Amino acid sequence: MGASKFPSAYDGYKEAYVFDGKQLYPVTLYGIARNWEADCRSGKAVQCQRLGDALFEGQGDLKVEPRAAMGFWLMACDRGHAPGCSKAAQAIEAGTTNYPANPVLALQTAEKGCLLKDTTSCASAALHYYRGDVAQQDRARALQLWDTGCGAKDEEACRMKAGALYYDSGEDAARAQAVELYRAGCDRKQGWGCSGYADALASGVGVARDDKAAFAAGRTGCLEAKGDTVLACAVYARFLGNSDEPEDVKRASNLLTRACLAKIAEACNDAGLLAERDPPGSGFAEWEVALSFRDGCDLSHAASCANLARLYFEGGDRIKVNLKRAVALYDKACALGDRPACNQIEQMGSMATNARNAKPAVDPAAPSDVQLARAVELAKVGRGNDAFEAVARLMEEADADAEWLLGGWFYYGYAGVVDTPDKRNGLILMENAARQGHIEALKWVGMAYWEGDGVSVDQDKALGYMGYAAGRGDEMAEAIWRSMKLEPVRQENARRAREMAEAAERRKNDFWANFSAAAAAWATSSSNYASSYSSSSSSSWQSLSNIQAQHNWNNYINYMQGYTTACVSSNPYC
Repeated sequence: MGASKFPSAYDGYKEAYVFDGKQLYPVTLYGIARNWEADCRSGKAVQCQRLGDALFEGQGDLKVEPRAAMGFWLMACDRGHAPGCSKAAQAIEAGTTNYPANPVLALQTAEKGCLLKDTTSCASAALHYYRGDVAQQDRARALQLWDTGCGAKDEEACRMKAGALYYDSGEDAARAQAVELYRAGCDRKQGWGCSGYADALASGVGVARDDKAAFAAGRTGCLEAKGDTVLACAVYARFLGNSDEPEDVKRASNLLTRACLAKIAEACNDAGLLAERDPPGSGFAEWEVALSFRDGCDLSHAASCANLARLYFEGGDRIKVNLKRAVALYDKACALGDRPACNQIEQMGSMATNARNAKPAVDPAAPSDVQLARAVELAKVGRGNDAFEAVARLMEEADADAEWLLGGWFYYGYAGVVDTPDKRNGLILMENAARQGHIEALKWVGMAYWEGDGVSVDQDKALGYMGYAAGRGDEMAEAIWRSMKLEPVRQENARRAREMAEAAERRKNDFWANFSAAAAAWATSSSNYASSYSSSSSSSWQSLSNIQAQHNWNNYINYMQGYTTACVSSNPYC
């Protein structure tokens, strides 16, 4: 690190602020990063870019800070450094945590870079000219900018042109032209090219369906290409899961699970189907079937909704028959264009009509966070049974938020919902959520084992749970974990009893504080949710441009293939 001049905490730190296009954003700079910031503010645009890249990647002791990175890229752009404009425009277009996508600012930033003759910036601006969303529609101008960039070997220009033609044009001839761009990109071992080409071959849209060629293109994209490879890996894994070799099936299940985490909706559906078949090597647990279909359905994937509906229609060990939920989900799948779901509804006849007339208070077809927000509202106004029903059904689908919420309701009691506390079942639910990686549940269960609250004291387990939460980047968990490691074993029974009571009360208060924060977040999702359904496929290609997710995904793929030994736990795919 010293030889590479990476930012090191041993060299001191500085608290700084940078305008990220929305507000002043605080950031801690270590070591040489302080010098980069000083150079940046004195007008050296290249140093602004360098600091933005370092914060985006989390170089040295710097935390990964996408919003701070955006701020320094914007400063580089304002100082005439075109690469800063293109990176800032793409990051602002994608958005990040607590920073919704801002297409107006993204266009303004891209246009600055385009005036500086940056082809990637021009390509980003062209996307808005093509769509006519926050700029006057001018498809001829957009195509000209993309052709200029693609002709100059700018892969982003080629990618954006192909994506717009394939997903946004609505024209068969344009889709066929996009497929040729994808094929050419794949020949150049570009992830975006193999992803698009594999997806087109697998779906038969824009080109004749060819599963064998789709598998080959997906494999090339996933294992050999550079850049954005998530979709290519998802297509590759779909076919790899049909192998008779357990090792192939294991690789397929890992790729599909992570592609679903990256919000590739069809990968969620494929993961659910593979988990349902459960061939040797899959490694799936039974609860992952419904969860995978729910994740896909929440991304407006028609087949995922239909498969989740089927689970409720047919019933099983984990999901019991529930016609009201089945019909609501079949209706959503039908509205999203799934013909078999429409046929199923027609065959159900009056049974479907009766189920609609008795629809639950919380729409089972709504995304899970919207359902949780609605359940919290119902609990507050005294409709505890309806609230409990909604959260319990999501818990049966293995939704970690639902397990955590219901666990807290059981453990502490919640008037009108769970009137008598049930610590045993509350703890089981909390631990289930923790085992799925739910950060707040990990911390809660870790402290329960440390203090012996509701369970026998097991400090090894406590350290394990808290360490996992710390490894996922939670600062509070890291602080608690360090304290646990350093704290001597307490011997005095009276002191332990007093501390147990205080800790239990703190955890109770912490649960309700986090419950309020989560409810507010779910409510935000609920306010943005519309009951009308539209397929997510038209915009899925664009989401792949999220450069932070792409960086994390490629790190996982390189680790999986043995190209690197480092796959940090703060990377969600690791």
